Amino acid sequence: MPVDPAGYNHAVVVDVFGALSADALRSALAAVTARHEALRTVVEVADGRPRPRVVPTPPPTVEWADMTDIARMDGLDGQGMTYAVRSRVDRAFDLAGERPLRVTVFRIDDGFHRLLLVLQLVPRHDATNDAAHEWSDGPLLADLAAAYAARVAHAGPSAAVSWSRRGAAR
Repeated sequence: MPVDPAGYNHAVVVDVFGALSADALRSALAAVTARHEALRTVVEVADGRPRPRVVPTPPPTVEWADMTDIARMDGLDGQGMTYAVRSRVDRAFDLAGERPLRVTVFRIDDGFHRLLLVLQLVPRHDATNDAAHEWSDGPLLADLAAAYAARVAHAGPSAAVSWSRRGAAR
Protein backbone atom coordinates (compact mmCIF):
# COMPACT_ATOMS: atom_id res chain seq x y z
CA MET A 1 0.00 0.00 0.00
CA PRO A 2 1.52 3.36 -1.01
CA VAL A 3 2.32 5.84 1.75
CA ASP A 4 1.04 9.42 1.53
CA PRO A 5 4.14 11.63 1.99
CA ALA A 6 1.95 14.37 3.51
CA GLY A 7 0.97 11.81 6.14
CA TYR A 8 4.24 12.66 7.89
CA ASN A 9 3.32 16.33 8.18
CA HIS A 10 2.69 17.65 11.67
CA ALA A 11 0.83 20.93 12.06
CA VAL A 12 0.55 23.29 14.99
CA VAL A 13 -1.96 26.15 14.96
CA VAL A 14 -1.43 29.12 17.26
CA ASP A 15 -3.72 32.11 17.67
CA VAL A 16 -1.75 35.35 18.04
CA PHE A 17 -3.48 38.34 19.63
CA GLY A 18 -2.10 41.85 19.16
CA ALA A 19 -0.32 43.58 16.29
CA LEU A 20 2.01 41.11 14.58
CA SER A 21 5.28 42.42 13.16
CA ALA A 22 6.26 40.63 9.94
CA ASP A 23 9.91 41.66 10.35
CA ALA A 24 10.08 40.48 13.96
CA LEU A 25 8.43 37.16 13.06
CA ARG A 26 10.86 36.55 10.17
CA SER A 27 13.80 37.41 12.41
CA ALA A 28 12.51 35.19 15.23
CA LEU A 29 11.99 32.28 12.83
CA ALA A 30 15.53 32.76 11.51
CA ALA A 31 16.91 32.62 15.06
CA VAL A 32 14.89 29.52 15.95
CA THR A 33 15.88 27.64 12.78
CA ALA A 34 19.52 28.60 13.34
CA ARG A 35 19.36 27.05 16.84
CA HIS A 36 17.49 23.91 15.83
CA GLU A 37 19.39 21.84 13.28
CA ALA A 38 16.39 19.56 12.73
CA LEU A 39 14.46 22.52 11.26
CA ARG A 40 17.02 22.90 8.49
CA THR A 41 17.84 19.31 7.68
CA VAL A 42 16.92 17.86 4.30
CA VAL A 43 17.00 14.16 3.47
CA GLU A 44 18.72 13.12 0.26
CA VAL A 45 18.85 9.59 -1.08
CA ALA A 46 22.29 8.24 -2.00
CA ASP A 47 22.88 4.62 -2.96
CA GLY A 48 19.29 3.87 -2.06
CA ARG A 49 19.71 5.09 1.52
CA PRO A 50 18.41 8.30 3.10
CA ARG A 51 21.14 10.73 4.11
CA PRO A 52 20.37 13.79 6.24
CA ARG A 53 22.11 17.03 5.29
CA VAL A 54 22.01 20.25 7.29
CA VAL A 55 21.50 23.28 5.06
CA PRO A 56 22.42 26.95 5.72
CA THR A 57 20.14 29.03 7.88
CA PRO A 58 18.26 31.58 5.80
CA PRO A 59 14.92 32.26 7.46
CA PRO A 60 11.99 30.16 6.31
CA THR A 61 9.60 31.79 3.92
CA VAL A 62 6.46 33.06 5.62
CA GLU A 63 3.27 32.92 3.60
CA TRP A 64 0.76 35.62 4.52
CA ALA A 65 -2.91 34.97 3.76
CA ASP A 66 -5.61 37.56 4.36
CA MET A 67 -8.61 35.70 5.76
CA THR A 68 -10.47 38.79 7.01
CA ASP A 69 -13.50 38.42 4.75
CA ILE A 70 -13.66 34.64 5.02
CA ALA A 71 -13.44 34.72 8.82
CA ARG A 72 -16.07 37.45 8.99
CA MET A 73 -18.51 35.54 6.74
CA ASP A 74 -17.72 31.95 7.69
CA GLY A 75 -16.31 32.17 11.21
CA LEU A 76 -12.94 31.05 12.53
CA ASP A 77 -13.82 27.37 12.43
CA GLY A 78 -15.88 27.43 9.24
CA GLN A 79 -15.20 25.71 5.96
CA GLY A 80 -13.08 28.53 4.52
CA MET A 81 -10.56 28.57 7.37
CA THR A 82 -10.59 24.78 7.62
CA TYR A 83 -9.84 24.48 3.89
CA ALA A 84 -7.07 27.08 4.06
CA VAL A 85 -5.33 25.23 6.90
CA ARG A 86 -5.96 21.71 5.57
CA SER A 87 -4.68 22.52 2.06
CA ARG A 88 -1.35 23.61 3.54
CA VAL A 89 -1.09 20.69 5.94
CA ASP A 90 -1.87 18.16 3.20
CA ARG A 91 0.85 19.41 0.81
CA ALA A 92 3.81 17.00 0.79
CA PHE A 93 7.35 18.25 1.35
CA ASP A 94 10.20 17.73 -1.12
CA LEU A 95 12.45 15.97 1.38
CA ALA A 96 15.63 16.45 -0.65
CA GLY A 97 15.19 20.13 -1.42
CA GLU A 98 12.84 21.71 1.09
CA ARG A 99 13.53 22.41 4.72
CA PRO A 100 11.07 20.63 7.02
CA LEU A 101 9.22 23.76 8.19
CA ARG A 102 6.54 25.82 6.47
CA VAL A 103 4.96 28.86 8.08
CA THR A 104 1.68 30.54 7.17
CA VAL A 105 0.16 33.55 8.91
CA PHE A 106 -3.57 33.95 8.42
CA ARG A 107 -4.64 37.55 9.06
CA ILE A 108 -8.05 37.59 10.73
CA ASP A 109 -7.93 41.32 11.58
CA ASP A 110 -5.32 43.86 12.67
CA GLY A 111 -5.11 42.44 16.18
CA PHE A 112 -5.65 38.73 15.50
CA HIS A 113 -3.66 36.29 13.39
CA ARG A 114 -3.60 32.52 13.18
CA LEU A 115 -0.10 31.08 12.82
CA LEU A 116 0.29 27.68 11.14
CA LEU A 117 3.55 25.76 11.47
CA VAL A 118 3.77 22.63 9.33
CA LEU A 119 6.71 20.36 10.06
CA GLN A 120 7.82 17.32 8.08
CA LEU A 121 8.50 14.51 10.50
CA VAL A 122 11.15 11.93 9.83
CA PRO A 123 9.17 8.69 9.81
CA ARG A 124 9.70 6.30 12.70
CA HIS A 125 7.80 3.10 12.97
CA ASP A 126 6.90 3.03 16.63
CA ALA A 127 4.22 4.46 18.88
CA THR A 128 6.51 7.11 20.37
CA ASN A 129 6.74 9.09 17.12
CA ASP A 130 3.57 11.19 17.50
CA ALA A 131 4.00 11.60 21.25
CA ALA A 132 7.60 12.74 20.86
CA HIS A 133 6.73 15.33 18.23
CA GLU A 134 3.72 16.64 20.15
CA TRP A 135 5.94 16.95 23.23
CA SER A 136 8.38 19.06 21.21
CA ASP A 137 5.64 21.52 20.14
CA GLY A 138 5.75 23.28 23.53
CA PRO A 139 9.50 23.97 23.56
CA LEU A 140 9.44 25.02 19.89
CA LEU A 141 6.58 27.47 20.46
CA ALA A 142 8.17 28.80 23.66
CA ASP A 143 11.43 29.36 21.79
CA LEU A 144 9.62 31.14 18.94
CA ALA A 145 7.58 33.30 21.35
CA ALA A 146 10.73 34.28 23.30
CA ALA A 147 12.63 35.10 20.10
CA TYR A 148 9.71 37.17 18.82
CA ALA A 149 9.34 39.02 22.15
CA ALA A 150 13.05 39.83 22.15
CA ARG A 151 12.73 41.40 18.71
CA VAL A 152 9.74 43.59 19.55
CA ALA A 153 10.93 44.56 23.05
CA HIS A 154 12.50 47.75 21.72
CA ALA A 155 9.19 48.75 20.09
CA GLY A 156 7.31 49.13 23.37
CA PRO A 157 4.07 47.68 24.73
CA SER A 158 2.01 48.25 21.57
CA ALA A 159 4.04 45.54 19.85
CA ALA A 160 3.32 42.95 22.53
CA VAL A 161 1.30 39.92 21.51
CA SER A 162 -0.11 36.93 23.33
CA TRP A 163 0.08 33.40 21.95
CA SER A 164 -2.57 30.75 22.45
CA ARG A 165 -1.91 27.28 21.14
CA ARG A 166 -4.97 26.11 19.35
CA GLY A 167 -4.02 22.54 18.58
CA ALA A 168 -2.22 20.25 16.26
CA ALA A 169 -3.44 18.63 13.11
CA ARG A 170 -2.53 15.08 12.04
